[in-house]
Amino acid sequence: MAKRIRRHDTTARTVRDTLTLVIRRPAISTSATRTGAAIAATAVAIGLSGCAELSEQTTDLAYEPADGVSAKVGGVLLQDVLLIASEDGKEPAKLAGLAANPTGKPVKITVGTSAEGGTAFTVPARSTVRLDGKAGGPSSDRIKAITFPKISGEPGESAGLAFTTPSAGQIVVNTPVLLNQFPYGTHTAKHDHAEGEEGAGGH
Repeated sequence: MAKRIRRHDTTARTVRDTLTLVIRRPAISTSATRTGAAIAATAVAIGLSGCAELSEQTTDLAYEPADGVSAKVGGVLLQDVLLIASEDGKEPAKLAGLAANPTGKPVKITVGTSAEGGTAFTVPARSTVRLDGKAGGPSSDRIKAITFPKISGEPGESAGLAFTTPSAGQIVVNTPVLLNQFPYGTHTAKHDHAEGEEGAGGH
C-alpha cells in the first residue's frame, strides 16, 4: 500500500513541476510584436515602391485629352482639331477646333484637303479663334466657318489637312473625322412617335 502512495506522490510532483514550468514560461513581449509588425509593414512599403519605380508613369505620356488632335504651324497652336461629316458624305465636312496665336503679330493660315488651294483665315495677335466660326471662344475674335465639299476619310477614320503659313511653310495634320451628331454636330436621330403610340395602344 505504501508503494502505491509513493507512486501517486511522484506523479503529483511531476504534474506540479510541469504546471510550474508552463506558468513561468516567459510571455511574448508586446513591444516585440509591434516591432515585428512594423518591420513587415516596412517591407511591404518597400516592395510597393519598387513596383512603382518599375512601372511606367502614364501621366508622363503624351496623349490627346480630347477627340481632336493638336499641332503647331507658324507659331499658332492648333488644338482639338477635327472634322465633322455626314454619314453619307453628301453634306460638306466642317472643321472644328481652336487656333491660338500667342505671338505679337497676326498669322495668316491656309487650310485645305490637298497641297494646292484651300481656305485662308487670320488669327489675330495674342488671340484664340474657333475654327467652326462660332462665338464663345477664349477671345471675342471670330473667323468664317471653314468647310470642305469632300474629304478623304469617313466618320470613324482620319483625313489629311494641309495647314500652311507664309513663314513656316506647310504641315499635314492627320485629322479625325467624326459623325455629324452631338456634341459636335447638329444632326439628331428621328423617331416615329406615331408608330410607337399606335403600337402601345394595340396592347
